[in-house]
Amino acid sequence: MNDTIKRREPADSYGTFLTEFYGRGNGRTAALYTSWQGYTVVFSKDGEVIERRALWEHNRDYAEDACENWILEIIK
Repeated sequence: MNDTIKRREPADSYGTFLTEFYGRGNGRTAALYTSWQGYTVVFSKDGEVIERRALWEHNRDYAEDACENWILEIIK
């Protein structure tokens, strides 16, 4: 397998994949998932997962804001 290919986490790991956010030139992405527990976001940089956050007690707007904060480098 080519190591330069980015792999998304399996959908069943975090629930159903909803959307992905992309940073501009900083290599950051954030994926948003939903499950019966709530929302989960996965922060990545240059194809490597940096952090997974379970935002189960929050709504979708909150989870999307977390994704945007990651790609805009507000979350370090």
